Amino acid sequence: MKNPIKSFISGVKNIWYYLPIIWSDKDYDYTYILILLHKKLKKHEHWLVFSKYCWDYVGRERDAKALHVCILLLERLIKDDYLKMLKINWPDDLLNGLPDCTIPGWSGKFGWGNYEEYMRHQDLNLLLKIMNKHLFDWWD
Repeated sequence: MKNPIKSFISGVKNIWYYLPIIWSDKDYDYTYILILLHKKLKKHEHWLVFSKYCWDYVGRERDAKALHVCILLLERLIKDDYLKMLKINWPDDLLNGLPDCTIPGWSGKFGWGNYEEYMRHQDLNLLLKIMNKHLFDWWD
């Protein structure tokens, strides 16, 4: 059985680590579940890369890379500024003159205003696909 004193200390550290997110959580905003998951994956990535207990783990590099991709996707989903990412590469006057377009894998036509929705769903689907594949390998 685990040492109860170490378990208590670990629990207090976890409360302190996650308290700012839990304190600011709003029931009407989905972003906080993404922020909580982001913080959990960042903590686990740090443990996986720097812990002496993982140095001899064979799949460490693969798992760290998958974790990092998930973290980057979560950062994009939390920031939720896909149209700004598009405008970095395209000037406003060019974007305003573009007609509606179709994107493979997306049902029907849409204007550039729905570009954000398309990219958000694409990032979320990739995040869930990676987590579905690796989640049970990341923890014991």
